[in-house]
Amino acid sequence: MENILNSGITKVLMVDSFKELSYELGNYGNNTVWVFDSKSALMVRPLPEPNVILESGNASKKFASVQRILECANDNKFTIDPTFIAIGGGVVSDITGFASAIWMYGSKYVLVPTTLVAMADACVGGLTAIDFKNTRNRVGILHPAETVIICTDTLRSLSKTDFMNGIAVIIKHSFLSEEDSLGKALILEKQKVLAHDDQVLRKLITLSLKTKSHYTEPVKRPYLEIGEALASNLRIMYPLRFSYGQSLAWGMSRSADIAIELGLCTAQYGQSIIKMYQSYGFDTQFRIPRTQWQEMRNVINRDRSFSDRSYKFVLPENQGITKITEIDEDAIRKAVIENVVF
Repeated sequence: MENILNSGITKVLMVDSFKELSYELGNYGNNTVWVFDSKSALMVRPLPEPNVILESGNASKKFASVQRILECANDNKFTIDPTFIAIGGGVVSDITGFASAIWMYGSKYVLVPTTLVAMADACVGGLTAIDFKNTRNRVGILHPAETVIICTDTLRSLSKTDFMNGIAVIIKHSFLSEEDSLGKALILEKQKVLAHDDQVLRKLITLSLKTKSHYTEPVKRPYLEIGEALASNLRIMYPLRFSYGQSLAWGMSRSADIAIELGLCTAQYGQSIIKMYQSYGFDTQFRIPRTQWQEMRNVINRDRSFSDRSYKFVLPENQGITKITEIDEDAIRKAVIENVVF
């Protein structure tokens, strides 16, 4: 077992096998609520009690899921120093973290991420939230996990889509990083990455989390939203067509286009973002049909980045340097719509 990161109060451990993971989890006593998603529940037999199993996916990010966890803690009379352990992807970690934050004025929270997105991104930072009124992460609280235990063996059963979702986040972090070691690893080790080489993935996860931890301070946290607003808008418009990873690649690419157009970054740097995503097989060329611009505009206007007909987006400037920029509607339209006619 290796301690790969200490981020605030969160200690991130990386174990070598399921056996070692089981041993570490065995150290937690009976005063524990175990929370799984429907996929991670298949990895553990027998399931520890008491447990809550939530459906995988964003549809579970609602208060009803939080209530199930709270009811489990209440039914088992866990009122003195309980521990909530989430085993699963980013959604189950969000929900469990939120539940543990509001139970008895805040309870201990341990996270075992089982997806690449959760390992490389969501497990650090402490943002826990649920969706509300069709808006992502509208209700939440800052409640970092006390311990994160990463076991890359859990990635073996990951679908290609889920795996590439994680790669999309790692690529984003490679441009947020002040140094280029993560970007170089993505370029030089691409074939091993796509072949799920365990040692290379452990390296990418470690570097990605170090980048993420740099942005967990409140003043820096907003810069993690680069590409995310446009990605979310695309998924709202096409919920069945685009995965999280594909939409993030698109959002990052369109952000690069806008930055180039506004002169915030050089064409060479902006294109390097687009080309990195292309090299991993993401479609960065898709554009919204002109006939759907009004729909896209309505979606964008419901987003938190919209205010008084101006839009605030995080845009790239250079390696590890981003800027929150106020842009007008035409700049977005030019970047996201095909065959724009002015």
